[in-house]
Amino acid sequence: GGTLVIAFAGADANLGGGIQGGVPSHEFVASCRRAGVQHAIFVRDAMRAWYVRGLGGSGGSTFDGALELLRAEVAAVRPARLVTMGSSMGGYAAARAGIALGADAAVAFSPQVLVSPAARRDMSLPAAPFDSLLEGLELACDAEGLHAASLVEAVREAPAGVRTLLEVHVGEDAPGDVAEAELLLEAVRERAGGSGEEDIRCEMTRHAGRDHNLVTDMRDTGELHELLCRVLAPPSTAASEGDSGEGIPHEFVGFAECSDF
Repeated sequence: GGTLVIAFAGADANLGGGIQGGVPSHEFVASCRRAGVQHAIFVRDAMRAWYVRGLGGSGGSTFDGALELLRAEVAAVRPARLVTMGSSMGGYAAARAGIALGADAAVAFSPQVLVSPAARRDMSLPAAPFDSLLEGLELACDAEGLHAASLVEAVREAPAGVRTLLEVHVGEDAPGDVAEAELLLEAVRERAGGSGEEDIRCEMTRHAGRDHNLVTDMRDTGELHELLCRVLAPPSTAASEGDSGEGIPHEFVGFAECSDF
């Protein structure tokens, strides 16, 4: 029961940031506890390959392999609510895994929607510090026979019945991030096709005066904590107790993927 949050680290091994910056895992864990979350998994991709090459070991060598490991953890916890979360590279993984796992919500800060260097060039996206990592990922995928699917593909190919809410946050001072988020929003609209049926949903929030590393700014202003309380706390707790700190479970269970537990 309760809420299980799966947080995907970015290229800097933190929640957020591009190559540097972000929220360290121990800080994020503390935020989860304050939000009333009892179960959390913090996942890192040591290869900085957008999780496309898996997690190694029991996490396999493909994105699907990583998903199988996470599915086993979800099955063991049997949460009432599942939320994935991440920023930048982790935001890509949070959205893609959230859809695949049928999460209730996937919260992505400044996610890469396109991970193909060619596709990014075709969109005339601004140069980014992680471009060299994406070039390396492309070479690795070619050598290993892997496909780095875009989030547009993830939305289009998701099976019927997925009800995941994609909550995307981008900084207006990062026009490339805004353009990619709009691309994801359009893919979700196209999937709906005007049918009006509930399916994958996407909500985009543009933060004025913020750049790619907006999650760090949100931490410093307290906005991240407020967001976590809203998204992660069980509905009854959020409605009746707000941010009072009462009713937070006495036991917090972490998993081996995060050394800070």
